[in-house]
Amino acid sequence: MKKKLLALVLAVFLATTVSISAFAASGFNKEVFSGRQEIKSTYDDMSGITNFYMPDMESMLGDGCIILGLLFDNIYLKPTVAVTDQFSAYYWDIVYNYSDTSFNYHYMDELTIKIGENRYIFKDIYNQRSDFGDKNQYHKEFFKVFFDEDSISVMEDLINHRDEEIKVRLSGKNSYVDFVLPDVMKDNFIHMYNLYASGGGTEKNNLKTVKVANDPDGSKFIANIK
Repeated sequence: MKKKLLALVLAVFLATTVSISAFAASGFNKEVFSGRQEIKSTYDDMSGITNFYMPDMESMLGDGCIILGLLFDNIYLKPTVAVTDQFSAYYWDIVYNYSDTSFNYHYMDELTIKIGENRYIFKDIYNQRSDFGDKNQYHKEFFKVFFDEDSISVMEDLINHRDEEIKVRLSGKNSYVDFVLPDVMKDNFIHMYNLYASGGGTEKNNLKTVKVANDPDGSKFIANIK
């Protein structure tokens, strides 16, 4: 059941804005998001999942967009907290847009984050794809990178090195893309994570549940700590 719930978090794009206090979830205090204008929430009545996110990070002109070169070659990264009746999860919602005249997908499924001398690798990330444009020459790939009891240390390391350069590589079967996290993006990631922690999301039992729900069907995490 827990795997099915997390699968819904992976697959469902929620669209109905609701009052933050309207729904209760066991083990997580949603009140940490109350009164915060920078946070929006959506609720899916059938899955029982509430997503909290920063809407400005969905816009090309907002804080969540990294332009890679051409206008349609960009990456969106949005920190999100998903709350179910059983557990809560902090994850990075990633959308990779690119043009490819050969009409080949890049099949991105690996994320590497370099913080200081440490490298953190998320492998075999669940990937969804779609096309757009008058000739379907533009491609979109979607990912969600969840932080559980093993990988939550990435966020602690990011907090400790927030004033330093944080390098990221998104790679797949046919290509890879390197970029650096802008300061405003680091601040937003940390801001959402701190709210998640304040609500009880980083409690050991909750993070263990996120790991069980996302493993072995989900991504694999490797930490190269120096």
